[in-house]
Amino acid sequence: MFLRVEKLLCSHEIQPAVLQHMRLSLEELIVNIISYGYEDHKRHTIELKVDCRKNHFVFCLNHDGVPFNPLAFKSPPFPNRLEDRKVGGLGILLAKSFMDEMSYKYIDGCNQITLIKKVNPEQESTI
Repeated sequence: MFLRVEKLLCSHEIQPAVLQHMRLSLEELIVNIISYGYEDHKRHTIELKVDCRKNHFVFCLNHDGVPFNPLAFKSPPFPNRLEDRKVGGLGILLAKSFMDEMSYKYIDGCNQITLIKKVNPEQESTI
């Protein structure tokens, strides 16, 4: 899945930092779904749809894992010393900060996360 998305993203003229933000956001969310989204060992499907528009990308991430709204997730506070920081809790924060818009719905047993990343914000009108 990542290779097809990577090929699609690289076929557009996108600044490297913006491309990296999209990659990292998708990777973090998908890894969280795989790591925490399922309470059984059955086969599951994670669907990613990518819509390339003139000045932005729309990513729709759908899965049948346990209901989880990443927008409601609160990252743990940063300790005074980096050595005291527990592993985890930053992936969702990164995705929220790197993407321009993020929305969540739970419909008919399916988590639906929509991410929007503008690639030329100065030229963007309404979405």
